[in-house]
Amino acid sequence: MIRTHRGLPCTTGTVSAATNVVRPSLASTQTHEGDNDVKAASKQLLHESTSQCLLRSRDSLRCWQAALSSVSGLPPCLEDMSAPFYVALIFDDNCMECGQTGSYFVDYALGVRFCGTCFENQVVQGTTLFDGVPDAVRDAVLTLIPSEQSIDVTNWPQSSLSRIDPCVHTIGEWYYKPHVDKVLKMLWPVPLADILEQLMPMLLKQAEAVFIRQMTGTLLNFWDQVFTQSRRVSIDAVAVMHDVIRELQEEEFCHK
Repeated sequence: MIRTHRGLPCTTGTVSAATNVVRPSLASTQTHEGDNDVKAASKQLLHESTSQCLLRSRDSLRCWQAALSSVSGLPPCLEDMSAPFYVALIFDDNCMECGQTGSYFVDYALGVRFCGTCFENQVVQGTTLFDGVPDAVRDAVLTLIPSEQSIDVTNWPQSSLSRIDPCVHTIGEWYYKPHVDKVLKMLWPVPLADILEQLMPMLLKQAEAVFIRQMTGTLLNFWDQVFTQSRRVSIDAVAVMHDVIRELQEEEFCHK
């Protein structure tokens, strides 16, 4: 699993183990902050771009959109996220559950930024979530929710981008519990045939939205790597990654 701390990947199996990697990473970032903390500059740019008009509701959406577009290479905000939430996810350091500052357990695909305790409580392995649920229902639920980002963007294209596809989600991956609970309530107990038929268009749309969420999460991780660790990496690298993922979407997802 890859957990991101201000663009520094922590590849671990548990939150407690990740903490041991995050702490020296934080110290390293603080030491070289003047040299390569591009996210800090981006955060300041966003603040300057939005601070003058956020209180004017008529103009706020336009201001947020303009501010986000001013950050080089940043993937566009997802349709199911507000712009302020998107900015908080990427640039803030407050836990979205308890409000604690210095919260660097972030997963862009899940759309969460937590402190270590809340991450451990809220992001759990699928093996713990489906007691008593038939396998067919469980598999349907897993295609309708994002999983924790598991693609090593530091090693692409060797890392398999096929994991973006929600059809390959497994119970061995990690999920945000509220996502699971919401979808599970719709599908278990199994709805009557006529109700299930009515739900199908919405479920298909949800599966596509999950694919886009996983794709955007990968792009954000890649952007995070490029713009916080090296100013020498070309903006073209983000565009190339975007094209690769779009091709995967067209070839492997849309034709299913």
